[in-house]
Amino acid sequence: MRYRQGDKDALGELIQKYQSRLYTTLLKICQNPDDAMELCSDAFVKAVENIDNFKAESSFYTWLFRIAVNQALNFVKRKGLVSFSSAETAFANEDEPERVEFASQEASMPIDQLLEDERKQVLWRAVDSLELHHKTMILLRDIDQMSYNEIAEILEITQGTVKSRIYRAREALRLKLLPYFEGE
Repeated sequence: MRYRQGDKDALGELIQKYQSRLYTTLLKICQNPDDAMELCSDAFVKAVENIDNFKAESSFYTWLFRIAVNQALNFVKRKGLVSFSSAETAFANEDEPERVEFASQEASMPIDQLLEDERKQVLWRAVDSLELHHKTMILLRDIDQMSYNEIAEILEITQGTVKSRIYRAREALRLKLLPYFEGE
């Protein structure tokens, strides 16, 4: 790794390469742009401080991601920001899912695009309402498209555990989405 060998420019390249992807995931975990940016910066600082502990058994990104995700999960737990545990509480005071209202038939976007945007909003609300451990699995596997091995390394669990947690997370997400997509 170039940074460990004294190449100070390598750090800037690593930040430029990974910051956006890392920030996006952290934002989805902690739900606050300022907190996500701080956690992202903290992850890079912690990585630099502990660079001698990086054994290159995994990619640098996987190692950095493990640091960042663990910090974010600890932050969320410490702040009491853990997500809702059931669909009933997640959508409290809502008799029906939110729907996009159209002012006229001459919308600025085609109807198909508006419906797709609405589906995305429903999906993200459902993901956000998952329990933290389920949400983390969905983000790592389905959003960040990490391999089972990478997730196992980041969370320091076995691949079998990763697979079963992903299955349970997807099932929880499916159950949250079922009311929105019944009858389609």
